[in-house]
Amino acid sequence: MAGHAVRVAWAGLDFEAAESDAVLEPAAVLRFGILGTLSFLVDAGVLMVSLDLGAVAARGIALPAATMTTWLVNRGLSLPPHPPAAPNLLRYVGASGPGAALNFIVYAALVALPFNGMDVHPLAALAVSSLAALKLSYLGSRRFR
Repeated sequence: MAGHAVRVAWAGLDFEAAESDAVLEPAAVLRFGILGTLSFLVDAGVLMVSLDLGAVAARGIALPAATMTTWLVNRGLSLPPHPPAAPNLLRYVGASGPGAALNFIVYAALVALPFNGMDVHPLAALAVSSLAALKLSYLGSRRFR
């Protein structure tokens, strides 16, 4: 299907992901996987210690903590000179926002709606929602470079 692109607009930022963006560069995928694993671990840890606030509220704390962690690690891994922190963070949040929003929506739906009369454990919902947002998150991370 040549010539197809996906346009994403989020928080005043607008970008288009063309077919060339779907090309998987091994080094980029490895870095994305390592940082994604770190982000997932931070997300899960903060989620678990915050569950007394409720599953959705806890995720409202955990997701920004995970996003901030990956931004700090990305910033630390990039070569100096570093761009000013505030605009760089806003750009990162804008690039990762669509994936994070999808992740949160899927998570919230899973913990709020019982399946077959059973509640979904927050960590299981986190894993499913993270997988659901994987492709969108990868496309966003490619835009941040």
